[in-house]
Amino acid sequence: MIKKFITKTAFITLLFAFVYVIMVEGIFCFFPNNTHFIFDQNWLKIKQRVESSKSKIDRDTLYVGCSVAGQLLPFNGSNQLTTNGSTYTVGNYFLIKNAIQRNKNIKTVIYLSIPNVIGHKLARKKTYNNFVKPFYTFENRKEIMEDKNTRLTLNKNPILLYVI
Repeated sequence: MIKKFITKTAFITLLFAFVYVIMVEGIFCFFPNNTHFIFDQNWLKIKQRVESSKSKIDRDTLYVGCSVAGQLLPFNGSNQLTTNGSTYTVGNYFLIKNAIQRNKNIKTVIYLSIPNVIGHKLARKKTYNNFVKPFYTFENRKEIMEDKNTRLTLNKNPILLYVI
């Protein structure tokens, strides 16, 4: 009986490993230049800012911006929601919107960014992890897709429908 158990366990383990390898190879085959969306988990840092923007903020000033702003005012889980340039101005808009809707005490919003970050094109490698994953949600989708250029750029992503 123990021999049968060990045989079945080994068979299932090998089968799982085989299927996993086939799936990973398939991903690399279909998305040869875009595997960064699987392995890059920095989006979780942005998601943390999104969740913080939806929580109570005791101060009356909110700070958002790119990584340069983050060097001056690092993320503190409260009113300093600095991210990086690949969240774009629209990502910062959603952080501001969330914070203001839930915190009527916010009187001032300071957006700190270097000029070339404000003009980043949406069709960049880091867009998926730093903008789409944290901000492309059911509640934000309509606003994000209102802009024609944004819609055309994001619709080039074959897995966009599966993000939400």
